[in-house]
Amino acid sequence: MKRVCLWTKLASLCAMAAIALTASSAVLAVQQNDPVPASSNTPEAPKAQPAPAADMPEAADIIEKAIEAMGGRKALDAVTSLTMKGSITMPMGNMPFENYWADGDRILFNQTIPGGQGKMGAGLNGAVGWRHMMGEYELLGEQDIERFKEQANFHLMLQEMEKGFGSVRTMGLVEFDGRKCYKLQFEEPKEDVRADVFGYFDQETHLMAGKEMIEETPGVPFSTTMKFKDWKKVGEVKLFRQMIIEQMGKQMVMEYTELEANTVEPKVFEVPAEVMKLVEEKKQAEADSENNGSAESGDDQ
Repeated sequence: MKRVCLWTKLASLCAMAAIALTASSAVLAVQQNDPVPASSNTPEAPKAQPAPAADMPEAADIIEKAIEAMGGRKALDAVTSLTMKGSITMPMGNMPFENYWADGDRILFNQTIPGGQGKMGAGLNGAVGWRHMMGEYELLGEQDIERFKEQANFHLMLQEMEKGFGSVRTMGLVEFDGRKCYKLQFEEPKEDVRADVFGYFDQETHLMAGKEMIEETPGVPFSTTMKFKDWKKVGEVKLFRQMIIEQMGKQMVMEYTELEANTVEPKVFEVPAEVMKLVEEKKQAEADSENNGSAESGDDQ
């Protein structure tokens, strides 16, 4: 069986959806006084997993058909940027968003918070990553940047799924979102990852119908389900225009009203002045720390 990449496109959440879901859920939790599930770094014993179903297609073949259904490898490889605009609907209201992705680690996501509370989002241009909420900016750390890059382009999630990171197996034919789908289990080799991740691939269309992640948290499992709907051609590739995210007992619907391939201008990813100021302050703080360390070392001699 071929090894496939779990987080290099098929991620816990796409960065754009993750930002929208995490930030939006945080705002919603504050408004409704809902507790946010706590996380734990305490390792737990691995759970026993069911054996793969017999007489089922190989997972690699299912993924290959999904890639072909999206337009094929050549067409997907030719996509070097995407413009994605639309709106996010959830109980707290409707939130317009703009999402841009391009080769070279360039990402930008902005959305409007309902009730006149301002905007929030995140961006990445090369090695400089940032997020902002209601006018306040902060730099992304190295781990956040890596996660951002890995999750940045969920529309092309199958483009790099054969790069030897983790493994995948066919679990059976099940019903998912009213469709007969092959259920695939993705296994992350990292010891600090305590989550079960499943992908659902439509038996008839071969397209990916959704994914589910069940993460171990204190008390009860923390589940996230994503459903991909309304697949349509965008140039030479087929992409979904609706994504439904279910988490913490709440639902968020992302409707993509505008999808364009290979039209993003480089200036879209220019680093904001507020972020450049933070970068300079960080450099100065690091230089001061290094100088202080050198001075203390000299005093000890």
